[in-house]
Amino acid sequence: MTPTTKPQAAAERPREAFQAAPANYTSDYSSIADAVAFLLRSGMRLDWTPDRPAQPAPRIDIEPAIMDEDKLPRPPEALIEGLLSERGKMTLTGASKTWKSFLMVQLGLGVATGTGWLGLRCRPGKVLYVNLEINKAQFMRRVFDVARALGADSRAVERSFFVAHGIDAALPIDQLVDAILSHEEARGCALVIVDPIYKAFAGSENDQRDMAAFCSQLDRLVSALGCAVATVHHQSKGYQGNKDMADRAAGSGVLGRDVDALVDVCRLQAPGNAMRATFLLRGYDELAPIEYTFEHPLCIRDTSGNLAGARFSNAHEGDSRAAKVEATLARIEAACEELLKGRDKIDRKEVTDRLGMKGDTVSKHLDKSSRFACESGSNWCHIKRRR
Repeated sequence: MTPTTKPQAAAERPREAFQAAPANYTSDYSSIADAVAFLLRSGMRLDWTPDRPAQPAPRIDIEPAIMDEDKLPRPPEALIEGLLSERGKMTLTGASKTWKSFLMVQLGLGVATGTGWLGLRCRPGKVLYVNLEINKAQFMRRVFDVARALGADSRAVERSFFVAHGIDAALPIDQLVDAILSHEEARGCALVIVDPIYKAFAGSENDQRDMAAFCSQLDRLVSALGCAVATVHHQSKGYQGNKDMADRAAGSGVLGRDVDALVDVCRLQAPGNAMRATFLLRGYDELAPIEYTFEHPLCIRDTSGNLAGARFSNAHEGDSRAAKVEATLARIEAACEELLKGRDKIDRKEVTDRLGMKGDTVSKHLDKSSRFACESGSNWCHIKRRR
């Protein structure tokens, strides 16, 4: 350890005085402790830097390139055909209330039973679903309903699909991973699903360092369990159709760059609960988008091709558009009801004049009415009650 001194005037330098009289030191001070006490009384400041034991340097593997194909390491097998390998990482992103959890339960059951997911074959393996958002009774019912609707083998589901209820524990990701790794049932998992990640995020999802630290915890799961990991994350606000797929997830882009498979789901401008899944992959060829519809409790792949040309919509645009259509129809029906009192038919122009609408708009909405109908000729258009 090396003492350092505070700058002082020459007459006040105890070190020099001490060094100038070594004979006095040896006779007057019988120990190092006595010498230190003398220096401190003389005004010397001692800054001690304790010697630290040498730490071993981190190790990484460095090796030459391999040009003998027979000696190349065996690549990991696919867990989900063309999408995710064993020990891979995947994130599913989507707007709120777009049935992401239903879709991920379906994925977990596809792996647990060795069947498939959205038409992609799955290799059978044990699944741990870490549920952080839905209460236990509701989630277990959801798993039951989805499995029953899929016609899944009950014994295979009970043997290979496990649920960790983390909603009450409210653990940050590092403690959540510790809890998972300490549990006996986590051993032997082929896939761990964490749904959703914001429930286990301790920092800011907009901070790159916080997101990188989160991803490192997922790596712990992969390394310790030898499994693949899939997470569920929400999209950023606003319309997603004009954004690059990698930029649709909320917060820092680190998560999208870290995972091996990024799956994004968006609503479509089409009848029913129409959705499209698009893929950004590392290690696999580009996967074409998959259109599907949600028909409770299942997400069913569209094989007709009717949805292939549909455009993206805002997450809940379908709901608001339907509400507007219903409101307009109600106004038209109310006008028809009032104008038809005591009459068999009315001219469509009476309705358009009253409501300030175009004739085609009135006719189009009345096509959906169960109470009134339009009848038209070359120069006329009447409205009557339906019989």
